[in-house]
Amino acid sequence: MAAIRRVFEFDGFRADLGDHLLYRGEGQVTLTPKAFDTLAALLERHGQVVEKDELLARVWPGTFVEEATLTQNVYTLRKVLADAGASRNWIETVPKRGYRFVAPVVEIAPKEPAAAPLSPLGSPAAAETPRLALRLRIALLIAVGLAGIAAVWHSTRPGAGSSPPAALHGTVRSLAVLPFEPLRLGAPLSVEEDAYLGLGMADALITRLSNLKSLAVRPTSSVRRYNGTGRDLAGIARELKVDAVLDGSFQRDGDRLRVSVQLVAASDSAPLWAAQYDARAAGLFELQDAISQKLAAELNLELTRQEWARLSEHGTENPQAYEHYARGRYFWNRRNATSLEQAIASFRQAIALDPAYAPAWAGLADCYVLLPLYANEPPVRAFPEALAAAERALALDPELAEARTSRAYAHFVYERRYDEAEAGFRRAIATKPGYSTAHQWYAFLLSALGRHEDAEAEARRALELDPLSLIVNADLGMVLQFGRKTEAAISQLERTLELDPSFSYARFGLGHAYQQQGRLEAAVAELRRAVEAARGTTALQAALGQALARTGRPADREEAQLILRELEKRAKSEYVDPSHPALIRAGLGEKTAALRELAQAVEERSRFVVFLQSWSLFDDLRGEAGWEELVRTAGLEVRP
Repeated sequence: MAAIRRVFEFDGFRADLGDHLLYRGEGQVTLTPKAFDTLAALLERHGQVVEKDELLARVWPGTFVEEATLTQNVYTLRKVLADAGASRNWIETVPKRGYRFVAPVVEIAPKEPAAAPLSPLGSPAAAETPRLALRLRIALLIAVGLAGIAAVWHSTRPGAGSSPPAALHGTVRSLAVLPFEPLRLGAPLSVEEDAYLGLGMADALITRLSNLKSLAVRPTSSVRRYNGTGRDLAGIARELKVDAVLDGSFQRDGDRLRVSVQLVAASDSAPLWAAQYDARAAGLFELQDAISQKLAAELNLELTRQEWARLSEHGTENPQAYEHYARGRYFWNRRNATSLEQAIASFRQAIALDPAYAPAWAGLADCYVLLPLYANEPPVRAFPEALAAAERALALDPELAEARTSRAYAHFVYERRYDEAEAGFRRAIATKPGYSTAHQWYAFLLSALGRHEDAEAEARRALELDPLSLIVNADLGMVLQFGRKTEAAISQLERTLELDPSFSYARFGLGHAYQQQGRLEAAVAELRRAVEAARGTTALQAALGQALARTGRPADREEAQLILRELEKRAKSEYVDPSHPALIRAGLGEKTAALRELAQAVEERSRFVVFLQSWSLFDDLRGEAGWEELVRTAGLEVRP
């Protein structure tokens, strides 16, 4: 005798539990099997609270699944019902307990729906749409990604009532993840190990969450300053201009790791969600999966299949490789010659342990593109290494925005393949819109090509994404200078120096802006401060030398010539970009020699020559014999 099928009707819907089918009127509504199982469990107990543990056991029998998966499943079910015409949300959340189906429900004798095409096994599965197949793969991915945690987690969401706080219903669209604070209850780590582990855990979450187009996440460069500091969370949120802050702490005891996280609203410092995770240290990846996926579910973010996949991508399954990678990112964010060498060593150690670790290859590329600027490394040695590392990263992960950005930057300043560089930046931004570095470097390309309004828009977008970054703030000032908006540039650079008065690059930009205005004494004074703050940087010495030479005072010209001789002496024992002495010669009126050195800079792939047409530091040479040929050799269009 055939089993009796149960059929329920509510709000114009009919759910046939026997055939696993949902109808709205005479049309079929597509649901994933797990979402339908959730609906069936709620319908059978309509009007009553169905506990979370009961739902997990019913929908995923015999499988360890995080509560985040259930939350996402309920969210999907609510959305499908709403899209199909439900008059309201009938699934009520009962805080800390479970869910209740509150619609009027009538159980009826089964009606015979139109026959569904059967698979060879006699089920309708083969007729499911490609969209359903994608949802099934998403559910499997989430379940597998969360199953590896080696202990339990506990989650709370403060507040009474049947619905989550309003902030979790779509108003949290920008987030800062702070470096995790160490709690020294187990074997103590060194201060540096604490720092890079805490920052590394934050960086891993930032990397994952930054792939979500519906959420703006502040980059690691913005939050690293809060490493080891007191936690005025509301103040930090205001500084970073975000809706909420994710604060975390961790403690180790042998091979055990306990991590606590809380999501705090910027508006009133109210906790929106908190959780605690216990795992073995070897389960760090699964723990990061759990936090990022749970947070995405709590924020009710609508994610694509690719975005869900990115939330559980580790890049490596080797914990030691990940540890070296985290150390590399910690050093890379310091942005000086010594730390870049340390970062390169760390990334190479990660790659030695896992040659297929794409983010480590991308980290290596990020280091090499910066070496000529921070360590006076010859471009012909650094950039081929950067390109090779970026290509390797993209061969392993074609959608890795960081690698695509570094490759585009190398195409821009080293190979001067401007069209390819622009395509690379645009692809990186399309893949990861919240990656501020892509917008920042793309802005410089647009400035070099004379597209100043577009450049300013990209630079401002980078600043929106990373409002406290010193380099992003200063680069907006430089972009404004390239567009000859000198007053605006000065204001922007002054704001940058309010963040950090010792930042030499901002002082260099400010001095150059004063020179662009014709305020040479102010320019000299500011550039002296820049040189003092960054001893040994030849680009700053060259800018000071040019400003001194242009004042017309004999003593200043003599000092400019002294700086020029010093650069010539240094060039005999270390690399000095030929464009740097050329700037001083241009100020001294030695234009033929300056053009000769700039031609050498073009040949040596100096990053400065791409700005020949935009930078006012080269204004003294415009119109000279040989200038137009030099510009064309650099691959640029000659402009008035």
